[in-house]
Amino acid sequence: MHETSMKLHRAEEERLAAVKDLEAERERCTQVENRVNELQEEIQIRDEAVASLQAKLDEGAASVDQAKQEASSAMERAEDAVAGETEAKEYSGKLQAALDKSQAACEHHQEVVAKLTADNLMFVMRLNKAEREVSELIRDKEELKRGLEEQEGPWFDTVLAQSLVC
Repeated sequence: MHETSMKLHRAEEERLAAVKDLEAERERCTQVENRVNELQEEIQIRDEAVASLQAKLDEGAASVDQAKQEASSAMERAEDAVAGETEAKEYSGKLQAALDKSQAACEHHQEVVAKLTADNLMFVMRLNKAEREVSELIRDKEELKRGLEEQEGPWFDTVLAQSLVC
């Protein structure tokens, strides 16, 4: 009788330890799921930032096109100005200013495009890292679930067998 009581006591201790382990694993799963949710929210925020940056990039590209059109228009006016030397001298100053403005605008837009491209590259790198982290967390979660399910079956079978023997 004492031996049976000891077996029951050990089985109860093992059950309590297994329940404690199960709760710890559930807590870890909850933490992993929370981290996955946080990362997904961060990805959504970054996607919105990319969309915003893309809109700015499109605006910059439109400005570059407009600057090119302005430069092209200025060149046509310059060709017309060649017809008269006096008129050409007056106009060349204006043309040079327009060309300088166009080049400055073009350089500015190129800098904006370069910065946006660099920002996009950094974002894509962070996005890829976040996606890898999410994948790793999901794999960890699945492994923990599988481990939990594998431990749950044999333990219950052992306890059931011991309780039937008693």
